[in-house]
Amino acid sequence: MSRFLTSLLSIFFTATLFAQTPQDAVVPMQLSAGLNPPAVFLSWTNPQPSDIILRRRVKGAAGDTWVELVNATETQLNGYFDSGLDGNETYEYAVERKTGNVMAYGYAFANFFKPVVDNRGKILVFIDSTTADLLGADLVVFKNDLRGEGWHTMPFKTGPFTTVQWVKNQITNAYNADPTNVKAVLLMGNVPIPYSGSMDWDTQSDHIGAWPCDAYYGDVNGTWTDNAVNIPNTARLANRNVPGDGKFDQNTLPSAIEIPVGRLDFRRLSAATFGLPPVELLRRYLFKNHLWRTGQYKVPNRALVDDHLGWSGGEAFAADGYRNAIPLTGEWNVATGEFLNSDRYLLGYGAGTNGTYSSAGGIGTAANFATDSVRTVFANLYGDYFGDWDFETNPLMPALLASKGSVLSVSWAGRPHWMQHGLASGETIGYCLKETQNAQFNTAYGVSNGESGAHIALLGDPTLRAKIVAPASNLTVVSNCDKVNLHWTASPDPEVVAYLIYRSFSLDGPYMRVTPDLLFQTSWEDLSPVADTLFYSVRAVKLEVTPGG
Repeated sequence: MSRFLTSLLSIFFTATLFAQTPQDAVVPMQLSAGLNPPAVFLSWTNPQPSDIILRRRVKGAAGDTWVELVNATETQLNGYFDSGLDGNETYEYAVERKTGNVMAYGYAFANFFKPVVDNRGKILVFIDSTTADLLGADLVVFKNDLRGEGWHTMPFKTGPFTTVQWVKNQITNAYNADPTNVKAVLLMGNVPIPYSGSMDWDTQSDHIGAWPCDAYYGDVNGTWTDNAVNIPNTARLANRNVPGDGKFDQNTLPSAIEIPVGRLDFRRLSAATFGLPPVELLRRYLFKNHLWRTGQYKVPNRALVDDHLGWSGGEAFAADGYRNAIPLTGEWNVATGEFLNSDRYLLGYGAGTNGTYSSAGGIGTAANFATDSVRTVFANLYGDYFGDWDFETNPLMPALLASKGSVLSVSWAGRPHWMQHGLASGETIGYCLKETQNAQFNTAYGVSNGESGAHIALLGDPTLRAKIVAPASNLTVVSNCDKVNLHWTASPDPEVVAYLIYRSFSLDGPYMRVTPDLLFQTSWEDLSPVADTLFYSVRAVKLEVTPGG
């Protein structure tokens, strides 16, 4: 008995001394850039001798084009000076640290006065006709906001008999007609939901089968089959997957995703619980979206992590929250606390216990989200069951997206871990979705369970960015013989330094920049108008500095 107790105590204290936390799976990386000549100094934490691999690639380079800068074993190296860079490029860095058996990763972007993006491309917007008719004015505002950021909207209406394949065909045709410019897809309202696979991604034995798979819409040239998986008996009918039923076989994406797909779908949310029917919840979302895009809703540059799952055998789900937040907010601005609170955060992560389709233990329930105002903008959750977001009654993730506060995107992040560090460099959440989905083709990203899984999804608008510039307002345009005079009210953002003018022959664009240089005043004369109806857009410009972007 005595020896047994001694042994037990020894095991207990050993576990306490060396217990791992999700932060142990994260390498906090900080960057500082020099301009003349272009160079980047990177620093990271490395508290004890570890194996370090540091890689770099040019953002947007084709293929898996990482350059290995450091590969050192049993080193306490905690920094690197990277010189000989091109000041016109944006670079992505990935650091991998192995300490014993513990793997940790960190990611960041670096650029040198990244130029203004004039044209963000085309977004294909699918919306069911009933919802479109009821949201007419709200959709006009949404379209105007997109146009103001350089997006060109291509609308498609669906009906009660629209099929998954019809939607896919429209996307494929639009992409093939203009592969350079088709950059995103948004599904609004009752747009058909593809299903795929035979997995229980949350390892719950009664949750095996097909899960929702919007990634199918974003894969233009992959091969998807429906002849192999045969799971006729499932706890939830929607997960049933048998040959020829229209649900696909694939668990892992068969090829790289070309187009990120986001969804706004509140059809499963009960009006009795939320106090509003789905169309009104969508109207509320569009209003939140407008407030964010126009700089009227402000949040401090900080993030929140609420973790109830800990190390979890090395999966360290909440590492996702820390790893994505640090490049955006800095390590010092990542707080721990209750997910449901009254404070505002740019990025939030919650890992909950004992999950159900409508709840995550320690995080919240669909009923909570129906009444509470969650004030996180970009939200990520992990837990059992609710990653299957099309559950019949009050699914948790759509409930969070529909909440009263400021939530504009929701993802099931942990299996796999998401790659959202692009938000720090001005990229969209859709860009981050695509990088996450294509992680299997990227050797520098740490492998996690569910990597490039068919279940990876974004609930929310894929064009959203974390760094917003409040626009100018009250633009007036007066034609005067052979010139056009423009006047506008300055952006309320005190950090705006200048303006650019764009012109189009159509309200919907495309808009071309007509001022090659920055304007530091709130008026301008177009001395080269053409004999046609012209449309003008004024965009505010500011310099944004982030810890990892």
